Amino acid sequence: MCRSHRAQSDRGAELSPIRRFVFGTARERFEARIVRGPGCWEWSGTISSTGYGQVKIDGRHVAVHRLSYELHVGPIPDGLVIDHLCSNRKCANPAHLEAVTQAENVRRARA
Repeated sequence: MCRSHRAQSDRGAELSPIRRFVFGTARERFEARIVRGPGCWEWSGTISSTGYGQVKIDGRHVAVHRLSYELHVGPIPDGLVIDHLCSNRKCANPAHLEAVTQAENVRRARA
């Protein structure tokens, strides 16, 4: 917690919603910022400079689509990346995510 938020906390002030979720589990932090639609599950939290959803876990930034895949499908196999079948970089719906090689991911992006 930064100095400013520590002071607010010491005074009993309510912290912003974003700060309240910093200490939750990866799944809780994921669920807190997902807006489930009929198709895509849109990430409403931080977006990286490349347009992908991201969340900080254990002091490092994690791509939300990768986190979603690991939470709902399982570990990402070595040497594979996660492709958005819907081409929506903010989508975290596991039904829209597929583990593929980097070459396949690039081929699909060009198609």
